[in-house]
Amino acid sequence: MVPLCFIKGTSVISPHATSCSNNNSTQQAATNTANASGSQPSGYLEDDNLYYESSDNEIELPTSSGCENTYQHIHTGADTQPSHAAQPTYNPNPMKMKMTYQNIPFGHVCDDIAIDNDTPYVRLYCQNVNGIFDREGVGLDTSFKEIKQVGADIFTFNETHGDESNAVARRALRLSKQRMWRNNNEDCKIVHSSSVAPVLTFTKPGGNMVGITGSLVGRVRDTITDPFGRWCGHTLLGRDNKEILILTAYNVSQVVNAKVGDDTLFNQQIALYKLQNIRDPDPRKLFIVDLVRLVRQAREEDKDIILTGDFNELVGDDPSKMARVLEAGCLTDAHGHQHGEVDIKTYTRGHKRLDYVFVTPRLVKHILRSGYEAFHARIASDHKGYFVDFALAGFLDRQLPSIYSATSRAIRGTHPSNITKYVKYLDEYLNERDIYRKVKLQKHWYEKDRLEALDKEITKGMLEAEAQCRIHHREAWTPEVNEVMTTANILRIHLSSLRTNIDFRNKLNKSNSSY
Repeated sequence: MVPLCFIKGTSVISPHATSCSNNNSTQQAATNTANASGSQPSGYLEDDNLYYESSDNEIELPTSSGCENTYQHIHTGADTQPSHAAQPTYNPNPMKMKMTYQNIPFGHVCDDIAIDNDTPYVRLYCQNVNGIFDREGVGLDTSFKEIKQVGADIFTFNETHGDESNAVARRALRLSKQRMWRNNNEDCKIVHSSSVAPVLTFTKPGGNMVGITGSLVGRVRDTITDPFGRWCGHTLLGRDNKEILILTAYNVSQVVNAKVGDDTLFNQQIALYKLQNIRDPDPRKLFIVDLVRLVRQAREEDKDIILTGDFNELVGDDPSKMARVLEAGCLTDAHGHQHGEVDIKTYTRGHKRLDYVFVTPRLVKHILRSGYEAFHARIASDHKGYFVDFALAGFLDRQLPSIYSATSRAIRGTHPSNITKYVKYLDEYLNERDIYRKVKLQKHWYEKDRLEALDKEITKGMLEAEAQCRIHHREAWTPEVNEVMTTANILRIHLSSLRTNIDFRNKLNKSNSSY
């Protein structure tokens, strides 16, 4: 039996209590007595201990056969005087709640850099992030920082809660990308999509994002978005000039006639379908129909496919759902192929695997590692992050050179003062090292080794001069913002643990150590 719990002075009656009584008034009296008592019950949540469990000395109400659930009696509103037999007793010593679900990863461990690995690889990292957009871009900065730390070459996000029709949201994404990928040898290309339906708030339910980082940016051929906010992706040029479609998708969980908020992605899509004269639309079914068409077309064009996402179903249970998409594209479950049966849950309040990576046959044999991380391992969300490492030789035809982002250059035509500063510094550098005279000597007769040495020395001076002109961006967030953000994440993880009975103590200890 779960005891009465008091959180900050407010009584909370558990709906799972099963004690019964033949007299409804007895139940009401016990509740009234508990609310009036100044002592702390056994389930009292202290500030430094949010985990709890019911004790042996909790309230025991008289029981009898053939009675109804106590939760129903508590809300009957009876006013009968309390019975002495029903007086509650409390245990002043709160206990810790036993966790019913251990929060552990599945498959290979997602190290920042793969250990004992001699094979160059391309890392794909995915997660339903459950909202990362805000006006200042703090949530985006946090997520992008984790993506860089995990060494992801490709990343996909679902439920970003971003609105592509909102200029402030687009600006936040653009500036966050520039802050996170601003060094000389870094670059990133991001495509984000949401439904075109208008909403009244800054954040917008739904939203998908695919990012390509590093040298892979030079292989991006095309982008794809969806006006209903169901998917988005990039097309890359792969091995032997064969294109690879990187696609992430999110299918709503609600069924037809579901009573949900007006701004939910489900109702956004309902409104858009009705504008197309589709009567009584079913967004879940239409998602499957249109995704089958998209995947089949990509395969007819001889493209390889990597499909990730939160599909809100245990794929394979219903042959009329995602199983049709897998059949249309001849797609294989990447984690299932490598680890066999994957009997895990990827959603804190669910019991099934909802998040997947599917690939075409040619890419299956190039999978090196794959796995699911623990909840809250990196980005705080109600879904697990998951990854797949592909062998570079199978993904691309060669190791790609680094691409230097134009936005990372310190010298720009829009900053004339920096150009003047660059020329002055470089002139001083060349004069100090007598480079002008050495170049004139090589004009009449030259030696290859001396020319190579001069070239390296001049290049060094040019880089030093550029470094003098670099505009130093502010840090992604100030210490004050970092403190508030860390505190909010800790409280969010605590609340998730209380709601789901999942053990997050390892993650909380890690967060507290960095606090």
